[in-house]
Amino acid sequence: IIKPTKLPDWLTWDGENRELKGTPSPTAINSEEKVSIFLSDGKNRVTETLSIKIIKGNTPPVFRFIPLTSINKGSNYKQEIDVYDSDGDDVHLTYSKPDWLTFNPTTNMLTGKPGNDDIGPHKVQLNITDGKSAPISTEYSIQVKNINQSPEIVISKKKLIINMNETFEFPFTIRDPD
Repeated sequence: IIKPTKLPDWLTWDGENRELKGTPSPTAINSEEKVSIFLSDGKNRVTETLSIKIIKGNTPPVFRFIPLTSINKGSNYKQEIDVYDSDGDDVHLTYSKPDWLTFNPTTNMLTGKPGNDDIGPHKVQLNITDGKSAPISTEYSIQVKNINQSPEIVISKKKLIINMNETFEFPFTIRDPD
């Protein structure tokens, strides 16, 4: 017969697997629990006492920003990637992004200016870790919207002089950025 006694509320005994199981709550941090385990073979009895000290474990880092998910082509995109680690651990960030974006690791800023070839959705994936916990990931899509840009007439000379009774020919260029 094996049986623990004086179990705290957060701890349970799994007699089939002979395991103590549980997760202490944050209110138990910095406390120490004493658990006695009673063992008997029917003739002899033994009691062992465990001392379980609860300490604050590592808290994983978190993302703290709302992503900008829509932009017009030709506009400047600027997104600060704000991350926070409540333990004060250094946070390492990795990413995958569209080619038209640039990441500055000093400012944690994504910047760029999408063009005509970038119209449509673009995936951004970010991963952070403090080296003590599993990586935390977030993913979002930036929709680059097409806006109609005005066509242009390119004229090399704006003031012309022509002779009467001569044929007038004047080439000019039309550009449509779209």
